[in-house]
Amino acid sequence: MNFTNVLKNRPNNEVFIWLCNIGAERFWHPQDSMLKSKPDLRLINRIEEINLLLCKRQDYIILRDIPDDIYLRTAKKLGFGTPNILSPKKKGEELSISELILKDERLLEKLKEINTDNVYFFPYAVTSLEEQIADLCGFSLIGANSAICKKLNDKIFNRQIATILKLPTTEGYVCESLEDILLHYQTLVKSNGDIPLKVVIKNPHNASGQGMYIAENERQLKSVLSLLGRTVGAGNWLIEKWYDKKIDINYQIFVSSDGSVNMFSIKQQFVNDTVFTGSLIPARLNERLLAEIKAYSEKIGEYLFAIGYTGIAGIDAIIVKDKIIPIIEINARFTLSTYLSFLNEKFCTENILFQYFDLATKAPLAYRDVLNIIGEEMGEQENILIFAPSLLPDCNSKRGERYIGRLFVLFYGDDNDSVMQSVIRFKECVISKING
Repeated sequence: MNFTNVLKNRPNNEVFIWLCNIGAERFWHPQDSMLKSKPDLRLINRIEEINLLLCKRQDYIILRDIPDDIYLRTAKKLGFGTPNILSPKKKGEELSISELILKDERLLEKLKEINTDNVYFFPYAVTSLEEQIADLCGFSLIGANSAICKKLNDKIFNRQIATILKLPTTEGYVCESLEDILLHYQTLVKSNGDIPLKVVIKNPHNASGQGMYIAENERQLKSVLSLLGRTVGAGNWLIEKWYDKKIDINYQIFVSSDGSVNMFSIKQQFVNDTVFTGSLIPARLNERLLAEIKAYSEKIGEYLFAIGYTGIAGIDAIIVKDKIIPIIEINARFTLSTYLSFLNEKFCTENILFQYFDLATKAPLAYRDVLNIIGEEMGEQENILIFAPSLLPDCNSKRGERYIGRLFVLFYGDDNDSVMQSVIRFKECVISKING
């Protein structure tokens, strides 16, 4: 099964039921989850509308709420399929979308009615909740079972995979305690010439930059360890050398049920310390590096199949001094990058940049408001798409005197310079006015 061909060429009678159950880590490893506060959960949950970028007209997508109508019309005009949209009756950010579905008998009955031999359930990630939905509705579920997904979404296991496959790895160690972290830090310092060393400490089970801590030297590291001792406690950790001069890369693979491996996307990631903020699509890499990443992807995909994994995997890598470290982490699920993987063909350009902006506004902000501000500050723009509008600040997102949200933006054009100029103008004119 070639994932690219499936999305592009599947017949009109083949239906996907899409579910962007982002935040699955808190069900795989609830004891380690750091996505606990309501504002954080809202910003995680509402990313689900990004799934609309992959849908075809015959598909169904389950969302917390029906998206903004102006956005749907804009997406349709750009050639994105407008699927059938279903929404659970119960609302609230404290429950995942899958929990809301399982509590909604009406929605479950509707899903059972939809099911035929040509219907496939395609969640962002597979936990026991999505398996329950598939069992109740009789769906064919695309992806591995929740047990292997849980096992694979572990940064320590990811490092072990790299070792087993004899792939290049970062300098680092698995630590069984907080005391181990300090001991291994001192070993890293010695191996790097006895100079202060910047490192990153990783909880093995968190995502989106959560559970990761950077220390510039031993004093900062001891401060981090003191904090962790008070707030997190015992458990396994990773300590790795931080590489400053690097290119962050994400590549996507699809492991088919027959064992074939299809790499379908390579993007350059923008990362602020440990937090992903955007992508350059496609990554600007030479032919040698592209060929090496493809070879690594096949080797990794074959191993994943051998341990029982099928479906989407998003793999983060770095390039340091023209050398690829092919596994920083493996996400046995969709990532944000998965949903952006086919935009080059959609917009007929090799120059696409995705970026998100954190917003703190004086009042709730509607999708129409954003479009009006863009028009006022930048004129009519045909190379900017604002998507996932449910992330915008609304009446439920007030924190102190401000309303908190995010703005997801695609910039695209005929050449890279014009795209970068649009990004600069957007930051200077639009974001400053929105947050002003």
